[in-house]
Amino acid sequence: MKLKSNTNTVVIDYYPVKFVDGTILNEWFLKIVSSEYVDRISKKFIRKNDMFSEIDERVEYGYNIVDFNTNYQVGNPITGICSF
Repeated sequence: MKLKSNTNTVVIDYYPVKFVDGTILNEWFLKIVSSEYVDRISKKFIRKNDMFSEIDERVEYGYNIVDFNTNYQVGNPITGICSF
């Protein structure tokens, strides 16, 4: 999922996650926050329920859902390691 602030200055991307061996992690997503001025402000793994709560809050504050990210990102939420 991709959210954009109503001022178009902040973008929040949520990507599905898989292990290096291809195992899909249905309960985890990679969250990347970026801005118009900085490519990547933060990057972290979050649980699916937390992602949905954050999306609801952001939409309530005026963020718009602009896309759905379907490309799996390789990483391990347990160790916090991800590869780009």
